[in-house]
Amino acid sequence: DFLRFPFCTKRSKMKFTAAILAGLALTASAQEDPCKDKHKTESACDKDTTTGGGCTWCKCAALPSACWTKENAAKLPSGVYQCDSTDLLEVPEIEILENQICDGTNYKCNATSGNITVHEVLFSSSDGTWHENATATLNMTGQLVGDIDINAGTTHFKIWEGGVEHFRYNGALDYFHCGPAPAGCDKTKPLSLFIDDPNNTTSTVHVEVSFPLPSKLASGIFTIDFYGEDEYHEPYDFTVNLAYHYDH
Repeated sequence: DFLRFPFCTKRSKMKFTAAILAGLALTASAQEDPCKDKHKTESACDKDTTTGGGCTWCKCAALPSACWTKENAAKLPSGVYQCDSTDLLEVPEIEILENQICDGTNYKCNATSGNITVHEVLFSSSDGTWHENATATLNMTGQLVGDIDINAGTTHFKIWEGGVEHFRYNGALDYFHCGPAPAGCDKTKPLSLFIDDPNNTTSTVHVEVSFPLPSKLASGIFTIDFYGEDEYHEPYDFTVNLAYHYDH
């Protein structure tokens, strides 16, 4: 759940503030911020020293920049948003495990390897842009670690939108064709996990899942959590977390 707010810069380690974890909806959307509602330009924002205790303009390379109260700006992840004010409140940070950066031209991405080592992640849409009802496709290449022989499993995904309390869309696709019972799963008949050599526990693989993108209800800033779960359930075979925003 570490990417339910927009990432704007590349870092070798992702840092989160305690306030971010407690106020996830705020970090995904500035809609309830009085400074954001009042100011649409950087100059007007930075001149306001009274609204909400003072305003500051915060830049984000991948997503629209916005005006925040200094109190809310202090809760944004340090090094992700770049804010003009230098007198923000200090917020304690906690650090999580290093993840692989897999950013694309119009999305942010982090991946974590498990029983499958992640090599490359590509996220695309049917027409090259993000919008309602576009068909999005995740393509991930990697290699089996070899610690276990994966004979069954499922690729799961869940889509969130900043400013919306509940997830917008979720789905799952089995790794392979399975059954009917008592028959097991057939690794030579892939659905979402394609193993180049099904008899080799260190084979190269790729994962592919397609799904429609939901409509915009609030911010239009979306994140997607993907993970692969085999018959042993934990640890996950891989996780991929994506962030993107609608173009219109």
